[in-house]
Amino acid sequence: AEALALLEQNHPEWAWIAKHRYYGALTIEQTAQVMGIGERTVRRHWEQARILLHDEIVRGLSARGYEAQEMECSR
Repeated sequence: AEALALLEQNHPEWAWIAKHRYYGALTIEQTAQVMGIGERTVRRHWEQARILLHDEIVRGLSARGYEAQEMECSR
């Protein structure tokens, strides 16, 4: 929730894409149609949003004492 709030604050369009993709289970094509933007833009922003969310989640877990090796996952 904190990571998504940070994304909403700093990159609102990325946050909308993340919500459509994750919560709405929309495809890239569907997300582009709903938002009225190009598929390439959705792909680019989705990748950036995923990286930011991943990094924020890892940072938050690290602050709570989890080891980075326990959290390694592919982006």
